[in-house]
Amino acid sequence: MTYRLLIGRLGEFGSTVMLECSTGFYLGVGHRTLRCLANGTWEGSDDPALCKIISCGELPTPPFGTKLGTLTTFGATAIFMCNHGYTLVGSHVRECGADGLWSGAETKCLAGHCDSPDPIVNGHISGDGSSYRDTVVYQCMLGYRLIGTSVRICQQDHRWSGTTPVCVPITCGHPGNPANGRTNGQLSMKIKLDTVDPYYIFHPRCRLGVSLEETRLKATMEELKSWMAELHEDPSKFSEPKFPTECFFLTLHTHHLSILPCCRRYIRRLRAIRELNRTVEELKNSESQWKDSPLASRHREMLKRCKTQLKKLVRAKACADVGLLDENLLRRSLQFYSTVIQLILRMVDPAYPNITLPLNPEIPKSFAALPEFYVEDVAEFLLFVVQYSPQVLYEPCVQDVVTFLVVFICSQHYIRNPYLIAKLVEVLFVTNPAVQPRTQRFSEMMENHPLSIKHLVPALMKFYTDVEHTGATSEFYDKFTIRYHISTIFKSLWQNIAHHGTFMEEFNSGKQFVRYINMLINDTTFLLDESLESLKRIHEVQEEMKNKEQWDQLPREQQQSRQSQLTQDERVSRSYLALATETVEMFHILTKQVQKPFLRPELGPRLAAMLNFNLQQLCGPKCRDLKVENPEKYGFEPKKLLDQLTDIYLQLDCARFAKAIADDQRSYSRELFEEVISKMRKAGIKSSIAIEKFKLLSEKVEEIVAKNSQSEMDYSDAPDEFKDPLMDTLMTDPVMLPSGNIMDRSIILRHLLNSPTYQWLRE
Repeated sequence: MTYRLLIGRLGEFGSTVMLECSTGFYLGVGHRTLRCLANGTWEGSDDPALCKIISCGELPTPPFGTKLGTLTTFGATAIFMCNHGYTLVGSHVRECGADGLWSGAETKCLAGHCDSPDPIVNGHISGDGSSYRDTVVYQCMLGYRLIGTSVRICQQDHRWSGTTPVCVPITCGHPGNPANGRTNGQLSMKIKLDTVDPYYIFHPRCRLGVSLEETRLKATMEELKSWMAELHEDPSKFSEPKFPTECFFLTLHTHHLSILPCCRRYIRRLRAIRELNRTVEELKNSESQWKDSPLASRHREMLKRCKTQLKKLVRAKACADVGLLDENLLRRSLQFYSTVIQLILRMVDPAYPNITLPLNPEIPKSFAALPEFYVEDVAEFLLFVVQYSPQVLYEPCVQDVVTFLVVFICSQHYIRNPYLIAKLVEVLFVTNPAVQPRTQRFSEMMENHPLSIKHLVPALMKFYTDVEHTGATSEFYDKFTIRYHISTIFKSLWQNIAHHGTFMEEFNSGKQFVRYINMLINDTTFLLDESLESLKRIHEVQEEMKNKEQWDQLPREQQQSRQSQLTQDERVSRSYLALATETVEMFHILTKQVQKPFLRPELGPRLAAMLNFNLQQLCGPKCRDLKVENPEKYGFEPKKLLDQLTDIYLQLDCARFAKAIADDQRSYSRELFEEVISKMRKAGIKSSIAIEKFKLLSEKVEEIVAKNSQSEMDYSDAPDEFKDPLMDTLMTDPVMLPSGNIMDRSIILRHLLNSPTYQWLRE
């Protein structure tokens, strides 16, 4: 439960605060708002509102299977397993969400059954059986040839034999040059990379006219000018520009000036179509409200203009679909960008394709001085292809693309702009099977790449923390999207056993892991808080609109304002809940695998406080305010969240963590844990064994709370020199700073995790 200030300054006479429930809870009976009275008391504090947890109801156990988990309240998890000889179809794990619904699909246990075989692009599958020893045959469409095994058999382990084949276009190759002539077209594809001079764009006679003000991959303006001056002082460093070199770079810049702008315009056009469709829909739905108003003619004119503009954009999109989404065009562009990638990788490591990591700490000046768009265009093209023509990624040249992505994500010091690294990370995200199922083969190539297995996890963990400060004005909000991408990639990598060793190495001794956990705590706190706040506002407006008589009495301008706020809150809640769900799931996965780093003095108390606060939000008296219509459209799953949070408690259960819980005086209370236990038991969120373990943890915490109370009495008059000057708590590990100040070590470390330039170290 939290208080949100509505009127005045907190604590002053006349100020008003509103009680708000956590995600997964709805507001029960009692006073929701409190007002500061002249006598120094809060009006309504004698009967405050109570947040109650949401329940999803009981889930049946599938025939020929078992179910683990008996709780049915928000956050509860039900795990299903099938008996030997039966295959699980549906969701293996289902969680009770904040919308009162179980996530996933209905679970069934089928005998001798394989799932539907993977589909094939530009082909079809013959045979519809899926029982043991049934076969299916893959065939390609006319003009395509099959690569891989055409026949797959349903095996005893309920999996199809072999791997999914692919259909690739049949090509005739180059027709050859006629006598006394040559064949025009795709000149850049005939060029051997060894004949391309990477120094061409710095040549005095370069035809491209690349401005010195063009942003470079690493070099600053001063460094670029200095290096260019060195090159021009010695003309022998330049060779005469040859036709292959000029043809190659002209093709690269042509893509930058033509194809990439068309791709961006196509995306903008789709966004405009969606916005216009939304506007038309809103105007039509609200016609009954404005048709008799003075603004009726204006609204009709706006509706007419929107429909006219929508028609034009739809026609323009159809034309672009024919030209821009042509597979041959995109395939040739991908092949060309593959050669660009090879050139860039050779510049950073001449041994390519036998490239190794880490790269040379001394960045080659020729690479550092390359225009930034050389790499950015590759990333943007890949993002476009994955979204609108993913079948193109089955080209043989994709191996170079995978190497390129892994090398530069794992060599972030080679690129100055963090948003360019973020764009490369986004390519890994959008090719993840959870996001784009049609790029599973590309994702597998990335996950199983030798450099990826050894270096990708620590590199992504480092970038997760580094994006806290990017230097951009929008850095605070940008980081959440980037971290969401990384979390999704982490979940996929964890499912690949080849990456387990690297993960465990980072968990136990990785330099970035403690900072990574700290950022997870920060993000979870902010995202959950913002998500729940927006859901409460949605609840308020929906309740107002339900009371039609009261709603109709509001002025039309106020109704429109409230509806506009509702639309904005719905957009915010969807975004923040998606991000928050991902961070909590990462906590759930990590604490199951490793516990020691979470119990460090600088992290344990903060983690316990964050968990207690969100537990209070979910099980407090204000949870009714989170009850919204169609919660599934916001991704609100309160039962799942409660189950995950209590799982984290149990996974970290030890004397040190129990003390961290007890030390939290802001949110922890015995009544809170008793309410959590009651709700988990009532809703069947957890098994009786898990609930009993949670109850034992609560009892341990209460014993520590009693000892803390006695200690506070014993040391209440302790001299100030024994207390931390910032937190006013007794120091357990005092440290003298260079400034002469004495502080507790855990307080120092806690602040250094968020700010390396902590001011107390300088004073």
